[in-house]
Amino acid sequence: MSSVRVEDGALMVRSARWQTSVPLPRIAQGWTVEGRWGVRAFVDVREGDVFAVELATQREADALLDAAGVSLDRRVFTTRLAPPSQTGPVGCGVLIVASLSTVVGMALVATLVGGAVTLGTALALVGIALVGLVMVELTLPPTLTVGLDGVRVRSLLRRRFVPFSHVTSTVPTEGGVVLELGDGRRVELKAFRDPRGDEATVLLHSLVARALATSVLKQSAAAVAQGLGHRGERFADWLERISKLGGTAGYRVVDSGPEALVEVMEDARASPDHRLGAAILLAHREGKRGGERVRVVSDATADADLRAALEAVAEDALTEELAARVLRRKV
Repeated sequence: MSSVRVEDGALMVRSARWQTSVPLPRIAQGWTVEGRWGVRAFVDVREGDVFAVELATQREADALLDAAGVSLDRRVFTTRLAPPSQTGPVGCGVLIVASLSTVVGMALVATLVGGAVTLGTALALVGIALVGLVMVELTLPPTLTVGLDGVRVRSLLRRRFVPFSHVTSTVPTEGGVVLELGDGRRVELKAFRDPRGDEATVLLHSLVARALATSVLKQSAAAVAQGLGHRGERFADWLERISKLGGTAGYRVVDSGPEALVEVMEDARASPDHRLGAAILLAHREGKRGGERVRVVSDATADADLRAALEAVAEDALTEELAARVLRRKV
């Protein structure tokens, strides 16, 4: 039996035979992968090992990474992609061209050693150097950076950034994932083949899909929060207005579904009236289940007035007096 937890500013990893402690600043990044076995959380240590922890639910895995400060919504993730030479035809072509270039290069060097440098020889050497540069571009794995705003692919000669605002969906493929853009274009990201085999492909799709979903959720939460705020109207009018806010209306349309509302409630930077409005709408839509989620947030709220109002929402007992303590201040 092994355990992993965050304690005293370090990641504590213990098993029956050994234990280790990793200071949180040494943790470079973390990610999760879902599978038949549940959810596996990975923690990558700078200049060290990668720890994998099998957990029962995605929430438990996210909580571990969040406690370690490396959840996807707090840091970018970097990994390698497959170079073009990883595919069969391109790989064979690279090998043939590299072999021919080596033979020609050796012949030119022999010519240089034996006599003066001619213009033709110089041009041939420049050509070989350019061919070598292309060979390096085709054989070195590009670097993929996944953030909340999009993905960036960087290689020796190329740089490309694809914002998530242009991505409509992600499609898993046999070798990686395809990003489908709003203008009809497709961007293919191929997983780098290593001893992990198929897990590399699963990891790549999981990372990109989750980052996209998180980005969309945060954008939706920010947009819906604006409609939840109190605008100086009477308490009853405010309740009536926010209760009429629409639900999920499709991709790239403001989503005021349960997860977006919870995101607003949990956002400590949001104004109190936005957070209270999200709680009221969530409880109105989800009933008892929504009330339970509001209670979870209220238990983690230090603001006494907002906490009291959230607890009342969870019990379906919010009064105008309790709400007024929150609505009369915006910060």
